Amino acid sequence: GQSQNGAAAVAEAFLSLKARIHKSLQGIITAEVADHSLSRLGQVNSWHQAHGELIQEQQDSAQGVADGLVEWARSRCGYQLAEAAQGLVQQCHEALPFQAPKLEPVELAEDDTSMEEHFKAISAGLAGLEPTPETCIMEQQMLTVIDAELQRLCALFRSRDPSMEESVQADEMPESPR
Repeated sequence: GQSQNGAAAVAEAFLSLKARIHKSLQGIITAEVADHSLSRLGQVNSWHQAHGELIQEQQDSAQGVADGLVEWARSRCGYQLAEAAQGLVQQCHEALPFQAPKLEPVELAEDDTSMEEHFKAISAGLAGLEPTPETCIMEQQMLTVIDAELQRLCALFRSRDPSMEESVQADEMPESPR
């Protein structure tokens, strides 16, 4: 009897110990899996944030390139427009039947009045004058002022884009004999 009871008690103690060990191991495994999962989740989150930052940097860089291209195109078009207008002014000078005296352009006061507003005011004043040789000389001088402003704008556009300077120099080179 007693050895059976002792064996049963040992078996019961063994099963109880086994159950506690199994429960402890389950707790340890669950904690380790949870810790490992949280660690991996942290890594994945960190990778995700880094990826998002890289995408934002690429978008910012692409926007910067696009903005630069737009500014370059505006400069290039502005330069071409100023150059074409300068050619027209030159044709007007050549079409006039006499030479007006050379006058140095007067520097305008530094105020908020744009060059366009100055030209409009001067043109309005000239429009009211009788067509005389003196009026023609004044209009020719106006063309000289416009020409100087166009030269200033061309220089400004060239300073913004050195490749324009190279194309201007290439345009000025004499053609080789054929």
